[in-house]
Amino acid sequence: MEKVVYALHKKEYKEYLNRIHRERECAFDYFFTFLKEKDPREHLSPFSYLSEYFSILYHFENLLENIVLGSDWEETYERWIVDESMALKVVVHVHSLHTCRQELLHHNISLSIH
Repeated sequence: MEKVVYALHKKEYKEYLNRIHRERECAFDYFFTFLKEKDPREHLSPFSYLSEYFSILYHFENLLENIVLGSDWEETYERWIVDESMALKVVVHVHSLHTCRQELLHHNISLSIH
């Protein structure tokens, strides 16, 4: 059985970070508008999904930082060699962000940049 090597390329890392920052900014803008226009107690599901979205973004950013600080850097290929558990966490966070965005869309909340 061959050993699988997981890697996070520097380009992917930067794309993930830029996406996190961009989406967090959009979510904050919507969140403050939401709080001005609606009572969170009356709109519990959208408020909960927004809160969950912030949490996923925060944890994903921390995960990326942990990879950069704790993984082996391979200069030749500009990538970090990531162990299997960290690679799985990246997949889970990317999937969680997608799922949460879909749930927000079901509540007519779009965090897309127009």
